[in-house]
Amino acid sequence: MSTTSEVHPWYGDNSKVAAFARVLYAADWLTRIPDVIDYFEMPYKWDREYGLWVGQGQPEVDSDERWDTFTALLDANDD
Repeated sequence: MSTTSEVHPWYGDNSKVAAFARVLYAADWLTRIPDVIDYFEMPYKWDREYGLWVGQGQPEVDSDERWDTFTALLDANDD
């Protein structure tokens, strides 16, 4: 049996894709035009990073230690 998230992943929702682009920009992960284009063409490739953000409770930019933890996790998982 499929869950709602399996049927409708985050990258199928334009508002979630745009919101997460803002998060990645604030975290200095979408800083070049080619990166932004790649992100919007293939947001599913950012599923791991989105999972890290959700796992931290979707913190807002510089909101609290959850934001710091999220950005540290991003940097630690950069490959």
